Amino acid sequence: MGVLKWLLGLVVVMLLCLGGAFYWANEQIHAPLRIDDSGLIYEVRSGANLRSVSRELEQKGVLPSRWLLEGWGRYIGKANALRAGEYALEPGINTVQLLEQLVSGQSVQYQVTFPEGMALAEMLGVLHENDKITKTLAAGGRKPIKTWSRRSTILPEFVSANVMVHNGNKIIP
Repeated sequence: MGVLKWLLGLVVVMLLCLGGAFYWANEQIHAPLRIDDSGLIYEVRSGANLRSVSRELEQKGVLPSRWLLEGWGRYIGKANALRAGEYALEPGINTVQLLEQLVSGQSVQYQVTFPEGMALAEMLGVLHENDKITKTLAAGGRKPIKTWSRRSTILPEFVSANVMVHNGNKIIP
């Protein structure tokens, strides 16, 4: 009889500890992150996983503990759903909202305006002058253009571009 009461008491204490841990974790993931009033632009690099992102945000002082973001991401099944891009992190967001933003792909968008009649070479010059998209141009600037239309006209601006055409069977350069 004494052993049964002791085991029952142990189970009750364990349940109270588990409940307290869940309460603490819930409070922590809904607490505002440490982002100053000017906000923060954070870049999720292509191929980054939740572990590396949470570790980096902890090192920057945004997250109190990387385990909160990692644990929440695994709990809701979004640990492998991060989308690459630059994200504007606003003051007052919490861990739940941060993960929603990183998974949604709603990254910062930059606007570039090309006046009418501008040649492709001039457009590329304008793009190269914009330091926000220089990395994107350097990473994928020589990506081939694929087309399934064999009756296409290649304009003089596209002479140096790598164009691949579908011949009815496969895409050929």
